Amino acid sequence: MNKISCTVICLIGLVMILCMDGLGAGTATITTLNNCHGSYFSTIGGYKASDGNIFLVVGLDISYSGSDTFSVDPSFFSATINNFDWKSSPATYDLSAIGLNRLPTGTLRNGGKATGYVAYEVPGSRDSFRIVYTGWDSVQPSYRCG
Repeated sequence: MNKISCTVICLIGLVMILCMDGLGAGTATITTLNNCHGSYFSTIGGYKASDGNIFLVVGLDISYSGSDTFSVDPSFFSATINNFDWKSSPATYDLSAIGLNRLPTGTLRNGGKATGYVAYEVPGSRDSFRIVYTGWDSVQPSYRCG
């Protein structure tokens, strides 16, 4: 085989690998519960919001379909308010004190679902918010209100 043939075969192989990598990606749908409205609390269990802040608690229902996997963890979801991404609060791990289950940590496979709540300590103005996936998976989720 000559040098040009080897180069062409290598390039074709590289294109196939790159294209096939995208085929494995699945679809994640993130539904913010309660019609995309959160609930607000000044305290959650042993956590008290700082002066001027409040806890925004958001319910998420996540479903995944595809041949890869989708990682779920409360810290992988931020609440964007006025172009600032608020990270999940440690109060997330005390949501049972107000009768809510936190979003579980784990990996969704094809057909997998996860539902739970995440708390964010945000300014007390109660501005509208948007949930954004900030995890490392290459899947670009779709977002809905439910």
